[in-house]
Amino acid sequence: MRATFGWRGVGLALALWCTGPGQAHAQEAAAAQQDDADTYAKAFKKLKSVIRNTDTAPLEVSAVSAEASVSRRSARPRNPLLLSDKALATEVMASTEDRDNFEPTPEFSSFDKDLRAGLKKAPLPALVASMAPRYGMAPDALRDLVRDLLIARVSGYDLSNSGELKAYRPAFVTAVARHVAAAGHATLALEIASAALNSGGICTDTDFAPILASAPDKALANWGLARGFSCPKLIDGALASPEKRTSALIMLLTSNEVQGFQAISPEAWLLDKGGLDRVEAADRPALRLWLVRALIDQLLDAGLADEALVRFDAQDAQTQAALLQPRLTAFSARIDGGGFAFGASDTDLRPRLAAAMVLGGRKREAAALLEGDPAYAERLALVDCLYAGAAVPPAKDGPSSNCGLDGYGHEGRISQAVATRYVREAIDQTGADLYPLVEVGVALNDGQDTSGVMVLLRCKLLTEAQYTPLCRKDRASVASGVRREDYNKAEIDAHFAAIAAAGFPGWADVAARHDAWRVATLAAFTDAGPQDQRTAWADREAIEPDPAPFPEKPLPPALHSKRNEDGAGPAWPRGWAKLPQGFMPVRTGISGALAVAVSRSGRFDPSGEVGAGGYWVHVSRNSGKTWGPPLYTGLADSFPYVVPASSRLPLLDGETIRLEVEVALLDTRSITYPPVGLRTRRKARDLYLEMPMAAMQADRDGDGLTDIAAHHLLLDQAAPTAPFVVGSDGSRCGGVADPQRQVRAQLLMRLIGGRQDQALLEGIDKPADAPFGFGWAQMPTAETWPLFIKGDPADYACMALPVPAFVYGAAGEAALQRKTPDFRLLDAPPMIMNRSGTRGFSRWSLGWTGGTTLVLRKGERWLTIELHSWIT
Repeated sequence: MRATFGWRGVGLALALWCTGPGQAHAQEAAAAQQDDADTYAKAFKKLKSVIRNTDTAPLEVSAVSAEASVSRRSARPRNPLLLSDKALATEVMASTEDRDNFEPTPEFSSFDKDLRAGLKKAPLPALVASMAPRYGMAPDALRDLVRDLLIARVSGYDLSNSGELKAYRPAFVTAVARHVAAAGHATLALEIASAALNSGGICTDTDFAPILASAPDKALANWGLARGFSCPKLIDGALASPEKRTSALIMLLTSNEVQGFQAISPEAWLLDKGGLDRVEAADRPALRLWLVRALIDQLLDAGLADEALVRFDAQDAQTQAALLQPRLTAFSARIDGGGFAFGASDTDLRPRLAAAMVLGGRKREAAALLEGDPAYAERLALVDCLYAGAAVPPAKDGPSSNCGLDGYGHEGRISQAVATRYVREAIDQTGADLYPLVEVGVALNDGQDTSGVMVLLRCKLLTEAQYTPLCRKDRASVASGVRREDYNKAEIDAHFAAIAAAGFPGWADVAARHDAWRVATLAAFTDAGPQDQRTAWADREAIEPDPAPFPEKPLPPALHSKRNEDGAGPAWPRGWAKLPQGFMPVRTGISGALAVAVSRSGRFDPSGEVGAGGYWVHVSRNSGKTWGPPLYTGLADSFPYVVPASSRLPLLDGETIRLEVEVALLDTRSITYPPVGLRTRRKARDLYLEMPMAAMQADRDGDGLTDIAAHHLLLDQAAPTAPFVVGSDGSRCGGVADPQRQVRAQLLMRLIGGRQDQALLEGIDKPADAPFGFGWAQMPTAETWPLFIKGDPADYACMALPVPAFVYGAAGEAALQRKTPDFRLLDAPPMIMNRSGTRGFSRWSLGWTGGTTLVLRKGERWLTIELHSWIT
């Protein structure tokens, strides 16, 4: 199942796709809107068929999408700026969708509540006239701004720079700027304007430039706009105001523009350098508690246990008790003369603080901290319940027991429970097998606390060699967060540059201490040896495929043809036998009794959600009644060739296949997961390949695998590029099978076929205005496909499998990327087992899909239970 792709998500996307004209639009649009609704309903039905129908031939939906697109364009969008007051009010009140994409301030919330309530009772002019005195604005100026807000709410994403109303956005932006100026750049006017400009989810400099250009105080205008929508550059602009910098710094924190390790220095400055002086006295205690709690949490997350305890120990007993509460309730505070709302927080510091105390030699205090938790007994029992429940195969109608975890949001409860058990063991030092904690924390994929302080404690306890990779991965995760390897590094750097330029008093000292902590954390969490450096696809060199095994020739001009763009496969000739399972026809041809079919299959090209497999040839000597063994061509789809479904060039020339092709080389830098923007890097047409059947059938070593296939799979290479063939060492293994190798083989057998039937393929070079689902397809799979494994050959020695299996090292994996775009190997590390060897789990991944399988020893056999699976 597609864990991250639910029908709710499809429905939302289709709802955005199908957004029709408002009630005040012309009547001729209504009929087109109904046509759209009917067309999209049909498209949605076919999309569901595509996604669910994994046992039959793949279904292409590009034709459905094109039909919907044409119908949609027939409903010409109308200018939302021309809608009447009544039409705007009616449309907004009829909508149940909240299109505001921001967290409102208390002032804006009060204003919006009055506006929504008033729209139900009075016409817009009368309503605005009654509201204007309360909000200190002239009625005409307020009415214009209210219209801007309603227009934005009616239009939503359609008014964004990529929406179908984008042509009207420049005029809308200009009008909003004019209305803000008429309102004297009042703070509430700036908030309303910012909220309106960003209802479409857009945050660009060009939108705000007209407002800032006419503002008498640029920093103050940035501050007001940032209150309406927390765009990063607006907050940076507000930092320049000495009167507003405290709240601007807090905006960076509450908007999550600065978070994790990067939040430590802003929090420390606010607490230590007089930052709270700008907070209204009555609100200061709540905000101080919020900041102290956040700072301690960030220090614990970075593994700075001693620093976190210094902060905690410095608080009075009442504050310490408040910090240990599992939930901090929502509150508001006036800062720099403006109101700000702070959401509730469910961060429970107790287990992490107890871990810090154990690491600092304060076991007695740690025990008291744990035992003082009202949920202590419940947390201990939860781990035991989850461990026992995982071993019970799920019933047909769902899990046998959920251990009281009803609804959503289980991760926090499980994480706290597992952390509590680890801390308890660190205090008591019983020497018990900690496998149950590892299984619940890792295998269930819900309950592993990855904070630095818990990684330090956990890895002191998990001393068995099988846990070393887990600890190395956890340490690397902590170090990665501290290095600022996140996608918005440039924005974070810009924020800190703006803080430094604003001249915050004492900031240099805070920043220097923060840098020292960074160095210390990296030293504590960086293992010796080469580090796994993750590089975004877009930052990598584009991969050029290896040369094709056949010569490329220009197609004679007389044989050039207009391409059929519908993507439909050939009509299958009457009386021909079907191709083997897992092969999808692309071209067919016949000459006398010699029949040939060209197909696509993922058998030797497991590229997950990126590619449509490789090209194969099927030969029949009796007019298609029976087929010989499939012949691999060594050609992967879109790497660089694509085979068109029709051609004027005859497919057969005696015993040679002349296959028309197009170059449509996939740009590997465009690959993401899920793949949502694949593009080609090079294109060419009117070409063909000359492919002698004898060359495709050649098998010089007589091993049953053709030379072309062996070359594609690197079997003709030397070590370390060549793979280890599982089972090739059988003559020296003896007759006794290792029990763990038996269960490992059993797990691998569950993955035969590579789950390719679950991959949803999106077309390459998707048009910018193509609707949702354009070009989607699925590939068939088969139960006899080989396994391509990433790992150490020693882990697969003396193993027997019912299908071919190949184990590649790093050199082989790199070489395979020149054979197939994003050739996906199965990563299945050694199982983690309990000390008695009766229970364990394995986490496997194909990069685009993966899962975790539990194994249990039942007498002389092993029971396997799939705990969970995921897909991009």
